[in-house]
Amino acid sequence: MRYLETLTVKGFLSIRNKTLNLARLNVLIGANGAGKSNLFQVFHLLQNIAAGKLQLYIGKKGGADQILHYGSRQTTALEVNLVFKEGSHVNKYMVRLVPTDRDTLVFEKEAVIFQNTQEFQTPVKQSFGSGHAESQLNDASRVISKWLRTRLNNIHVYQFNDTGPTSRIRKSCDIEDNRTLHHDGRNLSAYLYLLEQNFPSNFKRIERAVRRIAPFFDTFCLGPSRLNPKVIQLEWTDIHNETHFGASALPDGLLRFICLATVLNQPHLPALVVLDEPELGLHPAAITYLAELLRTRAQECQILAATQSVTLVNQLEPDNVWVTDREGGESTFKHLADENLDPWLEAYAIGDIWEKNLIGGRP
Repeated sequence: MRYLETLTVKGFLSIRNKTLNLARLNVLIGANGAGKSNLFQVFHLLQNIAAGKLQLYIGKKGGADQILHYGSRQTTALEVNLVFKEGSHVNKYMVRLVPTDRDTLVFEKEAVIFQNTQEFQTPVKQSFGSGHAESQLNDASRVISKWLRTRLNNIHVYQFNDTGPTSRIRKSCDIEDNRTLHHDGRNLSAYLYLLEQNFPSNFKRIERAVRRIAPFFDTFCLGPSRLNPKVIQLEWTDIHNETHFGASALPDGLLRFICLATVLNQPHLPALVVLDEPELGLHPAAITYLAELLRTRAQECQILAATQSVTLVNQLEPDNVWVTDREGGESTFKHLADENLDPWLEAYAIGDIWEKNLIGGRP
């Protein structure tokens, strides 16, 4: 079952007006600046709305003009509509934000359509009025408010770009910071330690995944610091020696893959996993295995990813791939499931077709 069935975005960054009917596994391809990451930013916006931090989000982004599609002179409103398919029920959340003369955004519309007949005899549409600076979800019925916050909080966006020598992921972290893996992996050691103690089968699956792309890797060595039991650091051994190595001895690409393997093998998968360019720094063989993991886990959750990797795309089917382009100053998203590629697929994989510039998604 798809978690998020339809996503409609209007007036946000490079996205003027687009609706995506999502599959279980969705991989966006396209040139740098086409708009893949901007689509992912929609989920950050929604999570800040749900947390009552919309104004803080707008301020950090530099004001409303930096968020609206070509600014408030061209775009008079920002809209996001979500359609969740849950069994036989279709539930919706709709937001429309408009700019003010203080370069911020306020709600012109915020509404929920809730069709869960287990809770209500008939579908319920609840509107929260207009003019408010922060979400009025707290004014919704307890059932609706809890439902929507749970849905938005069950969307996890990950990006493991920062694995440099001074990155937080290579440093010690609070051993109790283990509720979930953070978006940048900074609590990786604490979360792996939790899995080792409480979910050993998942932990062993992660270790097997790492060994598959790094045969020299033996095992993680995790535990509280002997000098300060409140913190923990990532340590590991290789198959040739019992010496404990720290995170500083891990190549950037391998450290990123450990994060990816942890995300995709965690015991309680988020309903929607969002991964921005997960192939960064990975060997082609590791990318092929990553594609296998994505296909497998998409049977248990919904996945939305962006990639520049021909190798990864070669492992996918047309239903999995969205081609992102920048046309006339706006982002477009073309689902390859809607294209007749059968003649080409007899001789080429999708990544090869992309590389030949037959489907777009090129500079």
